Amino acid sequence: MVVDSFMAFSPERGGRARPAAESYLDRMQVPGSAVKHLVVTHFHRDHYRGLDHLHDRYTEAQLWVTAAMRDDQFVRAWAKLDPKGDPIMSALHRAGRRVLGPFVAGLVPLKVGLSMLDAGSVRVRALSPSDQAVAASCGELAERAALGKGPIKSQLRGDNRCSVALHIAAYGSSVLLSGDVESAPAQFGWSAILADARHQSLQPAQVIKVPHHGSSGAHHEGMWSRLVAPDAAMLVAPFTSLVSPIPTAEDCRRLKSRGGRLLQAAPSGAAERTGVFDESGARRVVEIPQRVGVVRARKKPNGPWRILLTPPAFEVTH
Repeated sequence: MVVDSFMAFSPERGGRARPAAESYLDRMQVPGSAVKHLVVTHFHRDHYRGLDHLHDRYTEAQLWVTAAMRDDQFVRAWAKLDPKGDPIMSALHRAGRRVLGPFVAGLVPLKVGLSMLDAGSVRVRALSPSDQAVAASCGELAERAALGKGPIKSQLRGDNRCSVALHIAAYGSSVLLSGDVESAPAQFGWSAILADARHQSLQPAQVIKVPHHGSSGAHHEGMWSRLVAPDAAMLVAPFTSLVSPIPTAEDCRRLKSRGGRLLQAAPSGAAERTGVFDESGARRVVEIPQRVGVVRARKKPNGPWRILLTPPAFEVTH
């Protein structure tokens, strides 16, 4: 299962960008046929870039997307748009046509209560989005569908209330992949997840992908006390395309106060910007993307968690 997609520079391909998950699986010599599930938690570019390539590479995989797309009217509106003009749209279009078996659809909406996998010793369960969040999102998207491509995409990009959170329980351990779920509005965020009776007996996670880049808006004390073990490994992906990149120093202090290890894929500093002159002699500003490392949390069925870091990923110690 690959959850979200991120493009990273690949040394084995001459520095060209490639989905990080594909590079990782190839290094472990995992055959493409072994990948059965691709998940898009929500429609922010840092969570879906390269998805179209992954979908073409892993031809036996179902594509699971947030049920913010559930509404038939909205799906039809997207289908009318040119799928060749947008990678995510193209992947969704092809996934909808993929047939994997008599009762196995290629494109599946994901929302609270849906088990992606339940095989005894391994269970993958969606904790969000809530039915209320899906209804609200689909209603607004249907109203804006007639306005064209731009409004639909901008609406999806800002719709963290429909972000998917996944709880994975396997061989006595558990992981919480929290997407960009935030605290507010309460009826759509962590409060709604915790109020759901189906989530009362979840095993606290020993590893958590910290929600929404560690920002204060995603902090929910109940989530940490009920869904996360006190000594959990906390994995943070920084978001640097903001005036004030996150996580901030204060965010890190708050997370460190939980007592577990805090691992960050790269520093929170903004991308470097420099002035260059193009062929016409005009000066323009170019943003040089920051290098991003890798935080790996690995575990054998009966062994401890091991955390491996590839620079510039680092452990936050103070």
